[in-house]
Amino acid sequence: MLVSMDYSVLADYYEKLEKVSSKLKKTEILAELFKKAETEELPRIVLLVQGIVYPKFTQLELGIATQMMIKAISKASGFKPDEIEKRFARLGDLGLVTEECIKSRKQATLLAKKLTVKFVFENLRKLATITGEGSQEKKLNLIVELLVSAKPKEARYIARTILGELRVGVAEGLIRDAIVYAFLLKEGMSKEDVEKATEAVDYAWNILSDFGEVARIAKEKGMEGLKKAKVQIGKPIQVMLGEKAESIEEVIKEFGKIACEYKYDGARCISGLTPIYVKDKGLISVRDVKVGDYVLTHTGRFKKVVAKM
Repeated sequence: MLVSMDYSVLADYYEKLEKVSSKLKKTEILAELFKKAETEELPRIVLLVQGIVYPKFTQLELGIATQMMIKAISKASGFKPDEIEKRFARLGDLGLVTEECIKSRKQATLLAKKLTVKFVFENLRKLATITGEGSQEKKLNLIVELLVSAKPKEARYIARTILGELRVGVAEGLIRDAIVYAFLLKEGMSKEDVEKATEAVDYAWNILSDFGEVARIAKEKGMEGLKKAKVQIGKPIQVMLGEKAESIEEVIKEFGKIACEYKYDGARCISGLTPIYVKDKGLISVRDVKVGDYVLTHTGRFKKVVAKM
């Protein structure tokens, strides 16, 4: 059974990342964190250090506005909303405001529990999927539950993650390099070997669009596993633009034997026999799609068919 990392440990790493500006130092900090994570938990941590809880291609957002966050801080700490707004105006960072308020909260917390990465991650994910009547109140209570159990530093980063403003300076390039450092770098490797390892991570990222999954593969299966990454239904591949050449002669000189095809712009054609992926049915012809089916769109998400022409 997986024992999830304490969220306080992740908060300590957030703080380390926030305090340094050097990209190399940030990469080393991330690599150390990734090595420390259990394989099953690694994808969560890779998402969280980016300040997200879903891969970007899902287009799922937590959707929490500043005012709701202020209300949640108020309920969790006992400070009035106008007091919180004054602190926000002074500090310009609702994460720091949350930390201050939790540190000097005006009420005792009897129901506080120790926060783990898994617990925080799963509860934050729920924020994106709660809909319907009473959804705002449910979201508010979920945030309050996290803040009531959080230590001041944990509260800082929970609030920032919820608002989409983590402020630790981690971009996708750093995540890629940290995966290489953590799982693929070996003593005595040449510069060329390091470049090959980086290319393997890039390849898997272009195919899977999810650094969490890429990190898991790198840890479990190394470079060979990354090279074998396959396109998965529901996960869009990254757009890979071809490089422009001055002439066809230049292309042949560079690549030798090539394949060419005409490219027709400005038209899209779909027939009744065109295959389309339908949830729970797989690939079927367009003409066999029924109202109520969920079809896979170009964004990697399923959309419900509401009518047929």
